[in-house]
Amino acid sequence: MWIDDNIIRQCKEALVIDTWIPSEPIIVLGRSNEAEKEVFVEGAARDEVQVLQRYGGGGTVILYPGCVVLSIGAWVKDRFRNDYFFNLLNQTVIGLFEVGFPVCQDRLGLNGISDITLDDKKIAGTSLFRSRNYLLYQASIIVELDLSMIEKYLPHPSKEPEYRAQRSHAEFLTGLSAADSQITAKKVLALLETEAKKKFLESLENDAMDMQDSQVPHLFGKVDRQ
Repeated sequence: MWIDDNIIRQCKEALVIDTWIPSEPIIVLGRSNEAEKEVFVEGAARDEVQVLQRYGGGGTVILYPGCVVLSIGAWVKDRFRNDYFFNLLNQTVIGLFEVGFPVCQDRLGLNGISDITLDDKKIAGTSLFRSRNYLLYQASIIVELDLSMIEKYLPHPSKEPEYRAQRSHAEFLTGLSAADSQITAKKVLALLETEAKKKFLESLENDAMDMQDSQVPHLFGKVDRQ
């Protein structure tokens, strides 16, 4: 099962933005991840924690009620330049947070291939899936860190960005609420629901294009094959 299917089903729209808070724990594997390597599978199975996969790359994450998920589907002129789109979209997320939560100003940044960090700790992992002119971006944002949840289901990853430097989950991860305990997942969701579409339309203005009819069947085929 793929966590991105709800966005791809809406690919006839020029831009789709979806934001949500998980109601229960969900483990999400990157496209090339193997559950046996990245998940304590027996514990997840015992606790009936759903394991999904995403079309984009990156590492395995666990989503839970202290997280916010942001997904964007967009048609863009350029079929390549993933580094450019990672930077553009992640910087837009950072800009939203810095305006919505001024205490975060000058503390948020980019690290690794596509992580968003607070100081030197990761608060969000992001991924990209590209299919010709279609771009699917997803950010898994930790707002209220539940370290016990993460350590219960996820071992140290088999691959890590250089800046992690073999740090444990406790040393490497944090939540946006570490900047201010008044920041909650619900407040982050409300910010994204009210401001994200406007900001991402502005960010993608020079890159956006109309929906490409000829490419839609290929995208629908991905969903239909699941």
